[in-house]
Amino acid sequence: MAKASRYYYDQLNKEQQKAYYAMKTGLLNLQDSFAVPMVSKKELSDIYFMLRMDCPEIFYSVTFSYRYYADSTAVEMIPKYLFSKDKIKEHRQAMESRVKKLTRQAANLNEKEKELFIHDFIAENVKGLMTLHKGEIFKRIYKAFEDAGYTLSYRLLNAADYGVPQKRERMIMVGFRNDLGIKFEFPEETNKNNWVPLSVAVQKLAIDEQKYYFYPFFHF
Repeated sequence: MAKASRYYYDQLNKEQQKAYYAMKTGLLNLQDSFAVPMVSKKELSDIYFMLRMDCPEIFYSVTFSYRYYADSTAVEMIPKYLFSKDKIKEHRQAMESRVKKLTRQAANLNEKEKELFIHDFIAENVKGLMTLHKGEIFKRIYKAFEDAGYTLSYRLLNAADYGVPQKRERMIMVGFRNDLGIKFEFPEETNKNNWVPLSVAVQKLAIDEQKYYFYPFFHF
């Protein structure tokens, strides 16, 4: 099985891999801008997305702009960071500590034993992931988990359908190792077509503006 951190990289051709590597280097070094070998606009966007899928440690950049120059063999990429650079470094350190703690039990296992060590997982992402690039990205993610040996269940869920006073739709995927023989079943909605307004869930809330509540505003 290919290493997860290289999955999308390995799908690219040589020129695209050069662009991928340039993006990765620039983002990991928190550069304000950097040169990326010339690719089409669509390729630039696709490679950026694939890089972020391969490298969750680059969580602090979710969009970018770019400049093309006539007769240039490169494009200038200008990432937008969610936090200040100092704050990003703090988050990185905290995440690395958390990962080390989570993986400590499997540190001395061989590659096969490490795969078997992870017997189940839950993954979530935004609704748009299911239709991004006509669903091709989601198909790749699904296949990657299948190839890794997991039986999968997924569904688009709305938190409001389960009594949470917020309309939040998320794609939820649950996987169990094939040898366990488990197929996860999602629970039935408890509040389908009967959403709980924030004014009921949190009483005496010191917010009068109705835009912060489900619309139309409910009175009970």
